[in-house]
Amino acid sequence: MSSTRSNRLALASLLIGASLATLSGSAVASGDEPPGAVVESTGDAATAIPLPPAPTVDARAQTVTDIGVGIAVGSSTLAFAVRLVSSVGIDDVAPDGGYAATSAFDQVLFTSGADRIDPAAFDVLMGMTFRQTFAGNGRLTAVEPVGPVAPTNEQLLAFSAVTGNLQGSQAIYPDDAVGVGARWTVEQAVSGESFPVAADYHYELTAIEDGRYTVSVSYTSEFDTVVDGVATAGTVSGLGSINGAVDDPLDVSYRLGQTTDGVVGANAIHVEVTVAVVSTPA
Repeated sequence: MSSTRSNRLALASLLIGASLATLSGSAVASGDEPPGAVVESTGDAATAIPLPPAPTVDARAQTVTDIGVGIAVGSSTLAFAVRLVSSVGIDDVAPDGGYAATSAFDQVLFTSGADRIDPAAFDVLMGMTFRQTFAGNGRLTAVEPVGPVAPTNEQLLAFSAVTGNLQGSQAIYPDDAVGVGARWTVEQAVSGESFPVAADYHYELTAIEDGRYTVSVSYTSEFDTVVDGVATAGTVSGLGSINGAVDDPLDVSYRLGQTTDGVVGANAIHVEVTVAVVSTPA
């Protein structure tokens, strides 16, 4: 396999993982307390609500995640789309509003590009279960596989490829209630350890209507780092929105478009990722 194609497929795996952040979160490797939200405005006090909504033990949902990826590296291109279906249930709720949940991969389906990415590498995820722990502000603090009891090396590799980069798209909220017009900023990793790039995520609570809230999110960051041993530099930016029920953290939808432009080794790179997540209470 050529080095260009190898780098391209490695980046594709990276982007799949980063894009699934809203579904699964990511493990926190450092023992340091991550920075919280810097609140610029608390918004309209008359409409203030706590975010994320308070969790309830035994609440369950099904999540459907559609991801589209387009990659151009030099003169080579790669495009594919994947749908991932999972089920999630809240197991425990902490006094501060944090909670633990167990999820299972129910289906992984390449809706296009299966001739370019081997679906079998991700099929082994089906039936795997994993446990996630969230802080009261929505930040995911840990994730680990819990089933099967004795996973195969292939399952662990696929799980690591997905969950190892699930940091960039999680939504993080202020500690106190906020109303329409509230704005806050959180420094977040765009992806996991294999793509060590952070950005200031800018959030705005734009609406609370009919028992649902809408939050816009945007970020831009320049980077100069090393990915899989290859010097990588450029700019990554994202624009998205979150729409959820004010009384159920599992009743939420999320859309994100992320663009990366830069240089990988000696090759110019352009990457576009679109993500649409719909979590429906079961």
